[in-house]
Amino acid sequence: MKAIFLIAVFFAPLLLERDLKANEKKAVLSIEQTQKVSKNNESKDVHISIDEVQKLLKQAETLEKKGLTGLNKRIQILEKLYLWVDVERKKNQSAKFPIDFQEFVVTELCWLNMLQRNIFKTKNYCHQASKLIEQNKGPYDIDLADALDNEAWAYIQDFKYGKFDNKVFKKIEDNYKRSFKINSKTMQELRIARSHGDLGYVYNRQGMYKEAEYQYLKALEIREKSLDADDPDVLHSLDSLAANYSALGKYQEAGELYERTLKIREEKS
Repeated sequence: MKAIFLIAVFFAPLLLERDLKANEKKAVLSIEQTQKVSKNNESKDVHISIDEVQKLLKQAETLEKKGLTGLNKRIQILEKLYLWVDVERKKNQSAKFPIDFQEFVVTELCWLNMLQRNIFKTKNYCHQASKLIEQNKGPYDIDLADALDNEAWAYIQDFKYGKFDNKVFKKIEDNYKRSFKINSKTMQELRIARSHGDLGYVYNRQGMYKEAEYQYLKALEIREKSLDADDPDVLHSLDSLAANYSALGKYQEAGELYERTLKIREEKS
């Protein structure tokens, strides 16, 4: 299982808190913009319940203090907001909503459904989030990379063992390549390493071991320069590369890496 997924599972409350803090300002801005849209459309009899939006967003943010126990309720609240926008649009086609308000809602739903392992909803909301983020922030925003990664993760869950069918493989590969391009633009080394690791995982699953070897080596090179030798991501890269070497028949290289990781883990324990 790739590193991003392992981090999401075991450190979900920490990452979720970080994600919420990043969105707090955006949420407040969205409410203000929604109020402006409502005022501008008053002459067209467009009814937008700003009080309802403020109340629901407040509930959603407060629930985060409960950690993962509040996820189901939080998802329900955000889905209510999502439907609220859809209903308002159907009531009056002239009603417009700030794109970053929509982005906030679908991005949160993308992330939260991934944590809940709701595969179908993760695909749906992450796909919508990627479109809105690109439209709102451009093609090289970090949030877009995360949405693409999460959507790819959801497709991977449909094929837990063996190769992907060609259509799904192309979708996952395209998402990870786009994410890699974005992360390369940010010049954040550990994000670039994660992209290399993700591509390596997909190629390995597809039996493309030479391509996977290149990606795993790049991920390991970056992580060894940036992290301690016993960091979980370094060990994960070593394990992944060793397994790939075994698949290529490079048993000596695989054995050396396994011995190295075993020694590091023994010294750490």
